[in-house]
Amino acid sequence: MFEVGDSGATDNQDSESGTVTIATAALGTEVESMLRTMGPELDAHELLVLPPYEREGRSYYGDGDLDALRLARELGISAAFLHSPEDREYLQEYSAGFVVEFAVSVGEGVTAISIGFLAKYVLARARQALHKGLHAGPEKEIPLKLTVATVRREKNGSVKIKGLKVEGPAGDVAGALHGLLDTKLSALEGPSPVALDGRDGENSTK
Repeated sequence: MFEVGDSGATDNQDSESGTVTIATAALGTEVESMLRTMGPELDAHELLVLPPYEREGRSYYGDGDLDALRLARELGISAAFLHSPEDREYLQEYSAGFVVEFAVSVGEGVTAISIGFLAKYVLARARQALHKGLHAGPEKEIPLKLTVATVRREKNGSVKIKGLKVEGPAGDVAGALHGLLDTKLSALEGPSPVALDGRDGENSTK
């Protein structure tokens, strides 16, 4: 059962290991501003790794993002960080339950092929946590929170940005992405977006 939050709609599809929740997501102020300036071309990259956390207006990446580009490139995805190396800050989150949490952005022309690569990237991030001993597995059951930001240019030349949060077991999240084409990403809008604030748990910066 795929539950589409905040949009008043629900998609039903078989799920082997649980429920995937799909809802609109509000991006951090800095992240949205940088994406708007960059535009839907994303500096000629297929995927941008975004910081999933925001604290007092500042954006932070997670420890798992350190290997993000390597994992993406091993899958043949042209990827880059949103921030330059000197501007990246990392946040360590400590909470009662382990969750792989990360955020990415895709530009215009989202297709079934690009969504398929993104689904493989989701499983690669879960596999990374398994290999590092952060979760006992199995890989497809590792809890995961993914935020996808789409960047589009409207006919009047303005840039439109929308966020989508997909949460559930990694295998189910990957499966859900296969059914999410750009029309579905555009349709998910709601009055109560989910903020990228990582509220759960204590944290420390490094």
